[in-house]
Amino acid sequence: VLKITKIIGIFTLARIINYFITPEILKTKKQYFNINDENFLIKKFIINICKIIVYIIAVFLTLTVLEMNINGLMAGLGVGSAIIALAVQDVFKNIIAGSSIIAEKPFIIGDFISLEGSNVSQDTSGTVEDISLRSTTIRRVDNSLLNIPNFTIATSSVNNISTINTRRVEINLKLPIYLNTDDLERIKGKIYMVFSNDSKVLAETIVVALNKISNEGYNLFVYCYINESRYVQFLKQQDKMLSEIIDIMNSEKIEFQNQNINIYQFEKTQEKRKNKALKAPQEEKKEKPKKSNIKIRNI
Repeated sequence: VLKITKIIGIFTLARIINYFITPEILKTKKQYFNINDENFLIKKFIINICKIIVYIIAVFLTLTVLEMNINGLMAGLGVGSAIIALAVQDVFKNIIAGSSIIAEKPFIIGDFISLEGSNVSQDTSGTVEDISLRSTTIRRVDNSLLNIPNFTIATSSVNNISTINTRRVEINLKLPIYLNTDDLERIKGKIYMVFSNDSKVLAETIVVALNKISNEGYNLFVYCYINESRYVQFLKQQDKMLSEIIDIMNSEKIEFQNQNINIYQFEKTQEKRKNKALKAPQEEKKEKPKKSNIKIRNI
């Protein structure tokens, strides 16, 4: 009974020590997005190592209380060290990779990343929620949690999308062929003016120019960078820019070029063939035309 009491006391003391060395933010088990301390992950890593050491000491004290021969146990561990090393090699790989990630900081908690590589077999795009000794937790776009071993991350290409300072917007406008040069210049000027007055748009990057002319119409190319790194905010800004272009087109009473022009031509051709079939009986009554070497093939 005395030995059991001592063992309980040892592990209770170990838990108390680990409780007091753990910061409050780790006790809450909440997301760590708003932590301003740049060395937070290093502190968290060191604290976890200390907690493991405390429990290892508690185990050895327990063996002493049970009056077991520690030297003989260590000798036994030496004999079976190869087997143990093979069993836990993946664990040590992940711990070493985790320490490398924490030290080099290719990403931090709150960053949106994606992994690319032969050892990545699924969609790994998401927001980093935690980096532990063994794995990194990512919140994917579908709101599911994905735990990725640190060794997998260390041997993959990491694309940290959160490091993007600006994002590019490219818009191709199909304009009708009947517009003259004055109309085109007026439209280009209005689009440039609206974009240049937008505080989110980098004025020096704005390009509004024709890049293609065909029988179907003109292609107006609009290109610029916006000062926004967050993807959702980028989509909102792009939606605003497209709405402004639509307002300009409506004010000019210009419709975008119909993409179904080939269908329209096909319908006209069918109508001509129908009219030709109705006129055929009347033409038979007329004198037959002279033979010609020109052959007409209907497609």
